[in-house]
Amino acid sequence: MKRDIAAIHAMADATQIREILGRHKYSVFPLIDSVANKVLLGSITRTELSHSVEMSMPRFANESGHELKIEFILDRSIRRQLTQRRR
Repeated sequence: MKRDIAAIHAMADATQIREILGRHKYSVFPLIDSVANKVLLGSITRTELSHSVEMSMPRFANESGHELKIEFILDRSIRRQLTQRRR
């Protein structure tokens, strides 16, 4: 049984996701609630992860030069479950 599993935790930021995508060539990753608990929430594809990282990069909104940051956000029900588990 493999112990070093490449999993994505629900609160991972773009840097952590990029790091995992760079180290592992899997097409699907397990999505866990946290590194400590490792409760399986589901799975997420490499394409979805790549897209979320791309969307989290700063973008220029208009001529004023203000940057917009778009973040990968969990569904409200999943976020609520994670919050409840931490209590």
